[in-house]
Amino acid sequence: MRHLTQVRYHLETALKWEVGSPEIGVLSDHTVSTLSGLVNSALSLVPHEYVIAKRVHTLVSMKEKYLRKIAIDSGHL
Repeated sequence: MRHLTQVRYHLETALKWEVGSPEIGVLSDHTVSTLSGLVNSALSLVPHEYVIAKRVHTLVSMKEKYLRKIAIDSGHL
């Protein structure tokens, strides 16, 4: 249960990111890398937890890349 709580926390953090947010950068890198670690540790847990963690990691990673691209294109980063 603790594992899913951590995944949920990072998902909720990523949901707050918007275009031009100061969180995009170091905080977003930390969130994506932490989710990656949670996905790797979920391999030894219940398969359902792995699937959930992997999906959340994929979505958060895609959002972070998209927001970084917009920031770079607009010259904010």
